[in-house]
Amino acid sequence: MAPRVKDYVFTSAAYPDPLHQLQLQKLGLQGALHYDFTLAQGLGLTLGLSLLDASLDMLNEMRTFGAVGVTVAEDGPGKGRQRKEVL
Repeated sequence: MAPRVKDYVFTSAAYPDPLHQLQLQKLGLQGALHYDFTLAQGLGLTLGLSLLDASLDMLNEMRTFGAVGVTVAEDGPGKGRQRKEVL
């Protein structure tokens, strides 16, 4: 494998299969999901891509405190810990 390809590999799942473990070790990667499936390994891909898709959606759709109208705490545990400008 070309060394630069490793930067684009997403290992969605880790299986107890020895060959799969060797592949992860050679790439120096870890699976995001760990479970004991030995068959139907396409399930790990499906779950992993769903997890990646949800993560990207959260990052792209997340709003700032200022955008949703959260004000700076004037008392309680948040007092003095927030910046004045909540953007």
